[in-house]
Amino acid sequence: MTAPELTTRLRDDMVAGCEEASGGRSIAELVAERDRAVIAVQRAVAEARGGARG
Repeated sequence: MTAPELTTRLRDDMVAGCEEASGGRSIAELVAERDRAVIAVQRAVAEARGGARG
């Protein structure tokens, strides 16, 4: 599979999609949300393995 050509339209569509997905949140807010989600997954995995970790 090859990457599509990065045309102006594709770039604009990608930027618009990212702006829509971010919902007006700042980078710091997005990072905090990501970090909370990663921690939640780590805790769920630890619990599933038989012991909760910090």
